[in-house]
Amino acid sequence: MHETGIMTAEFEALASRMAPTHRALVLENVDPSTVTVSELMADLSTEFRSADAMQQFLDAATKVFKPIVLRGALSPEACATLRRAVDSNRRMDPDSVDQCPEHHLSFSREQLEMAIGPRDFQRLLRLPRDYLNLERKAMLATRCTQHAPVRLPEVDGIHFESGADDSPEPFMPHIRKHLQRQEEVQQQQQSTSSSANEMLPEEVETEDEYAVQTLEESFVRRYSADTRPLNPFHRDRYRVTINVALSAHEDYGGGHLLGVFDGHIHRMDRSEGDATVHNSDLVHAVSAVTTGTRYSLIMFFSVRPRPKR
Repeated sequence: MHETGIMTAEFEALASRMAPTHRALVLENVDPSTVTVSELMADLSTEFRSADAMQQFLDAATKVFKPIVLRGALSPEACATLRRAVDSNRRMDPDSVDQCPEHHLSFSREQLEMAIGPRDFQRLLRLPRDYLNLERKAMLATRCTQHAPVRLPEVDGIHFESGADDSPEPFMPHIRKHLQRQEEVQQQQQSTSSSANEMLPEEVETEDEYAVQTLEESFVRRYSADTRPLNPFHRDRYRVTINVALSAHEDYGGGHLLGVFDGHIHRMDRSEGDATVHNSDLVHAVSAVTTGTRYSLIMFFSVRPRPKR
């Protein structure tokens, strides 16, 4: 939404399809501390067209491991280079998440390395392995104490079509029960491992079991009130995502990176050059930019385990 309060037609249509809590967080920039994960997931469930899709979101929203942030991963010069590139050459094909214009510029591996320089490029390429090792150590430290997910009941005829007579209301108690139970488990686990970055006991095996992390896609996205103002809640399809802030949060209004982890909805505001790393389980969004321009570099990685010897 730009300063006159008017969005483009594509994003007006997208906003009209959002459930109230989703709309409040993403479009209206409501403080996420005032919204529970249960409320958000219950509302998001009304937007799904199948019980399987809703179950996947529910499971993902209750994963224990959280994103990590590397401060100053990219230099100010590299950030400026990428901003200039997307300003002058961005594409506006339909986005895979919301089918609205992307306003982004794709880079091949070689193009990205040339744009930001070998040193910064290699620093970013090391992040997936570092993240996966931290994730694995955290899982070992908690000894897999997380309860098995509650499966949603089978209800014939429920398709969640927009405007359909069938209602997802039968699923709501199960969502709330599942999330409440997971929040209790997470509180217990946090007493064992309060941070993904803390040192773990020496007996925990930390050998890198992920031999191959392949950069599958990289692109720079541009957000502004009168072009692409937001990105709705979604999950990424690749195993690891690197999201680098190419502009400081003080340079624009709104535009918060939102993430669902540790039983809460968090704002992950960053400085220019800071990189957030997360896995495909993170349910996340970007709230509407109201003033200024927000830029980010996105890198998607697939992962294959080390071959057994």
